[in-house]
Amino acid sequence: MKERDLKKLYFEWLLKNEASHTVVVNEFIANHWKRRADLLVVNGCIHLIEIKSKRDNLFRLEGQIDYFLGKGHKVTLVIDKKHKDKILNIPRDVGIFLVSDGELIIDREPRTRRIRTNILAEYWRLNELRMLFRGLIKGVYKMHIDKLQKLLYRYPEDIVSKLTCELLKARYTKYYSVVRAHDNLEIKRVAKNGFEDPVKDYPYFFKKAQKLLLPYGV
Repeated sequence: MKERDLKKLYFEWLLKNEASHTVVVNEFIANHWKRRADLLVVNGCIHLIEIKSKRDNLFRLEGQIDYFLGKGHKVTLVIDKKHKDKILNIPRDVGIFLVSDGELIIDREPRTRRIRTNILAEYWRLNELRMLFRGLIKGVYKMHIDKLQKLLYRYPEDIVSKLTCELLKARYTKYYSVVRAHDNLEIKRVAKNGFEDPVKDYPYFFKKAQKLLLPYGV
């Protein structure tokens, strides 16, 4: 089976086993990331999926897994059973799903890890941060993204984590509805300037987010 077949197999498993409000994003990368996750799954936490088919070389796998462990609440490796003896040193926190003869076998579930605010901030785009702090802080439209990201440090880590998960779900809900309708993960995300438009597509999220931040001051 090719990588796309393993990805589809895991996606089908998600549809059967995850909550209906789960959002799945194909080929995800955030600001300044050096690596792209094969799948992003969001449902109360940020879950990054790495996929390796029978034909894949594993020489970069250790580095990929270590990198994603620093970026997501959960990390899962979906891998052809042929490679099972080569992944004995994969950290215990990583979930492992084995693929054999077209069947998905759960070897172990992923463990949930903490993500610090500086990492959570990487998931936010410039226009989203401006929308979040608009009306709360003066001059946000003149601030560089690095300064806006640091504003998130003012708030409790669990609040920022919750908001980041809700942001990703809001950003990709429209895209994911099309994926579900066509049962096709490879549908390209089409939006203004190549990105989802927070002003047009999910302004409701920012009103809700500001109410959550207000008790902590600005």
